[in-house]
Amino acid sequence: LKIILFRIRKQVFYFLKDNYRQEQTTLDNYLTFLYLLFEYYKDSPFKYSLIRELELIYPKVYSQFVEEDIHFYIKNLLGDLFLNFQKKQLIAVLLLGYSHYMGIDFFYTGNFTKRDKFLKNLLFYLQNGIEE
Repeated sequence: LKIILFRIRKQVFYFLKDNYRQEQTTLDNYLTFLYLLFEYYKDSPFKYSLIRELELIYPKVYSQFVEEDIHFYIKNLLGDLFLNFQKKQLIAVLLLGYSHYMGIDFFYTGNFTKRDKFLKNLLFYLQNGIEE
């Protein structure tokens, strides 16, 4: 199981890196990443379920995956921001949380029709905050 999960993650990281566009803003690249994650997992949601179940089966490996995800976000999405490492790490954890929410919402419910609305709303809140 671990070998399968490592392969899935490797595929996902390469897929995201191959579609990263340096000329885009951090926010645009993040939304592209979410869209690509959705596209990657929608045809085989069991892959997403395996990764989520890893947390219960192999908690140490899952912790390692989370750390790798955070560093991936910092390096590939937040690297150009003029913030210290701690602030980038905080932002990366927040963005990772949105990714997990999206995964749980779509891949466990099977309701894929709300994707565009979710991304549009997330963009609004990331740009404007949650207070009026």
